[in-house]
Formats: sequence, structure tokens, C-alpha cells
Amino acid sequence: MNYKDKEVVVIDEQGKEHKIKQFCQCVNEEYALISSTSYDKENNIYHKYFDCYEDWPKDSLLEFKNWKVKKVINLNNNEFKICARCHEREYREKHPNIKNTGYDFHYYYEKL
Repeated sequence: MNYKDKEVVVIDEQGKEHKIKQFCQCVNEEYALISSTSYDKENNIYHKYFDCYEDWPKDSLLEFKNWKVKKVINLNNNEFKICARCHEREYREKHPNIKNTGYDFHYYYEKL
């Protein structure tokens, strides 16, 4: 599979669908990505990376269909929290020399 050209469907705040190249792309700081998976709904999780779902457990992938874009400020008022994978990924990007981040995540793109 050519991950670098893969696209994901993103639904904006007006309900319009867009196809976005997902490879290592992060949503604007002001916005977050919401999935319709049961885990994310039950735990009030939001995401920052369009390709985050590529590293989810296989049963979650069966549920994933697209992202919905929401303003982060609106989510924080409803006690949403950032996905642990997205949080670690952001941290690793800002601190590339850090070896141990506290998570044992491995990302699909690291093997490409």
C-alpha cells in the first residue's frame, strides 16, 4: 500500500466532505479530529493527526469511516482529551532527541 498518497474523508463543521492526503499531516492547532468509533465516543477522545487511525487496534479500524472537524475550544468544554498516540507524536516532533516518552507506541510510518 502506498501510504504517502492515501486519502481520508474529513467532514468540516458545515457538513461538507473533503478528501485529505493523510500521511503525517496534522490538523490546524485550533481544530481537532473526531471519529465515530465507540471507544472515542465513550472516552471523549479527539485526535490531531489525519493518519492516527492507521495505528489503532484492528477492531477499531472496522468502525472507522471518517473524521469530523471540531474546534478544540468547544471540545475542552465537554471534557474531551487528546488521543495518547497523537499527544506522544506531537511531543516527539517537538523534542526529536528524546528517546523515552513514557509510551511504547510504534507508528506505521516508522517502518516505511
